[in-house]
Amino acid sequence: MPLNDKVFNRINWKSTHIIIPGLLIILGGGFFVFTGIVSKNIKICYVGLAQLACLLLLFFWRINEKVKVTSEGIEFNSWFKTISIKWKNIKSVGGYYKTYDSAINTYLSEIRNFSIWGQRFIYVSTETNYLFNDGQKINNTFIDFHYRAELLNLIEDYLKTNPNLHLKKPEF
Repeated sequence: MPLNDKVFNRINWKSTHIIIPGLLIILGGGFFVFTGIVSKNIKICYVGLAQLACLLLLFFWRINEKVKVTSEGIEFNSWFKTISIKWKNIKSVGGYYKTYDSAINTYLSEIRNFSIWGQRFIYVSTETNYLFNDGQKINNTFIDFHYRAELLNLIEDYLKTNPNLHLKKPEF
């Protein structure tokens, strides 16, 4: 089954785990700027503007990170690197929840369920029975990205049609 190329942002900007902290930072920065203007204390304005500038930099850094699903495999693109893993080399596909201080591996079938515990991620790896380690960076053997139903469906559809791929459930 040939796949049409699909490109996704690595980060799901519709995730409540992204929206709520972003809004809080914007409100906090706006509060500092407003308080600085009202009290005529320019140093407080600088704090708010610095906070908003940091959020803007982070946004522009992350908006450029893309995941591309093609008939050849999965590709990660950012400003500084491009990594692709061919379907035939993928030996592990899984999911994890990223909390504020750790990561919890879970079965791919469970990643579809909403969780208040953290952000949902999907990963692919060239390592057999790979389990995500907190702090793992994207490299030639590992790519991860925020969960999206459409993205997971594309991956599962391809994996079902690939007779050479034999995935085992990860053992925790």
